[in-house]
Amino acid sequence: MTKHILVTHEKGGAAVTTTAVNLAAELAGAGWSALVVDCDSRGDVAASLGIDPAPALAAYLTDRCIGREESAGDLVRFGRAGLDVLPTTASGLRSVLQLLDGMGEGSVRQWLRELGDGYDFVLYDAKAASGNLRRVLMQLADLMVIPTRME
Repeated sequence: MTKHILVTHEKGGAAVTTTAVNLAAELAGAGWSALVVDCDSRGDVAASLGIDPAPALAAYLTDRCIGREESAGDLVRFGRAGLDVLPTTASGLRSVLQLLDGMGEGSVRQWLRELGDGYDFVLYDAKAASGNLRRVLMQLADLMVIPTRME
């Protein structure tokens, strides 16, 4: 059964992306399969793994909003052995957030749950997620990690 982990913080600079990517890399290194879903408009997850940011999360959710039942498999980018990424971009995320605000949270939660099919863990980098997306991610998560800067 797939475990969903939300890595989030209210503001940037709290090492949310670093935590999500490193946790996923450790899980993959231990033999588990992990998918990191970038829910932050800066696309830092893809960039941190040397992958070009793409509006893949937006494409997947938009397809589902308009009734296409296609898999996210073609949108997932290979990061490293056992570690995949569903990247995003600012423009893609803005457009899909407007669509999601009109959708039922149960539908969006189910679509995100389906992203995890075939993975042991799905990690959501959601430092700037807002509105319905943030609520859905909090309801979906089996575990929430909130990085804290030690000063």
